[in-house]
Amino acid sequence: MLSFLAERCRGIKHSSVLSVAEVTRRTYSLELSKNKDVQRIHMSSVNSLDLDPVDYRYLLSGGGDGVIAIYDVLTKPVVKELTCPYLCGIGRSNESVHKRSVETVQWYPHDTGMFVSSSMDVGSMSSKIKLCDLKTGSSTHILKGHKDAILSVQWSNKEEFLLASGSRDGKILLWDVRHASGCLKTLDRHNGEKRESISSVKTAHNGDVSGLCFTDEGLFLLSFGTDDRLRLWDIASGKNTLVNFGSVVNESGKSVKIACSTTSNPSAAFIPTVNDVDVYDLQNGEMVYDLKGHYHKVNCCVFHPHLQELYSGGNDSNILVWEPDLGRHPDKYKKNQEYWLVPMPRLMHGVVMKTTEVIEK
Repeated sequence: MLSFLAERCRGIKHSSVLSVAEVTRRTYSLELSKNKDVQRIHMSSVNSLDLDPVDYRYLLSGGGDGVIAIYDVLTKPVVKELTCPYLCGIGRSNESVHKRSVETVQWYPHDTGMFVSSSMDVGSMSSKIKLCDLKTGSSTHILKGHKDAILSVQWSNKEEFLLASGSRDGKILLWDVRHASGCLKTLDRHNGEKRESISSVKTAHNGDVSGLCFTDEGLFLLSFGTDDRLRLWDIASGKNTLVNFGSVVNESGKSVKIACSTTSNPSAAFIPTVNDVDVYDLQNGEMVYDLKGHYHKVNCCVFHPHLQELYSGGNDSNILVWEPDLGRHPDKYKKNQEYWLVPMPRLMHGVVMKTTEVIEK
């Protein structure tokens, strides 16, 4: 630490070096929280989670029982064991409750006072995308291009008019929603190379596309298909980056909420696979470790970029909290950091305490 501060004073090292190293260490050392959980509200599966993008405080959940709930994940603990409390929601007694399973919930990006939800009682297995005016609730225009039911849609984090959609036809289409005449790009897993099979031409996956996630800076798109493949796409070129993630089990017949974190180095992806959440290195496709804690299939997960916490929901009706293990120092992040953290003893007020030192390779 002292050597880092000395080099920082001389302007040799940027202040972000230490920040990135610590964020990376926390991201790649998650474990099931021993002192923090989320109040159990749902009596059926938890199908969707979303964290508000303004304060990163309010967690939104939608369940198979039609219930929608909001939790506070930043509650100040009054005891050692902290439960993220249920604040409010739309329960079975509410006249506006969905009659069937809630499949998707999402916060309005500029205000935590509004969110949207979708359910099979208002949606259908359509191959068309309807854009709606939130002020009036009416449909403004329709995007046509898919041949089968659409399972996932995702707005870009960078371009406000850019939308990605994934379907059971194996295709991922990129749209400029200002133009309904046709899509901008069709992502091709073969990057335009000729194939003998006509069915594989201009398809992103050899199966359903059930999960989509833009990276934080909006430069890449991660997709998850029922062909048990993860693919990372360069948005500018529309090319498959050909990162090999290996076989990633996907037994879902519906949308799966996946998550990414690009604040660490290397960037991380969090993928629900059967009863676990697998953590992958986005740069080389390596599975770093898996998170085990759910008793049944995991449907969704969302990452907290400030706390480096992960929240996951599954068919066991639980929302689990995964937090950094402060005593764990995985080898993974050491490979790509200019500096890495190791536990070091430090004398403070006559007591030897554990702290962290930044040591040059």
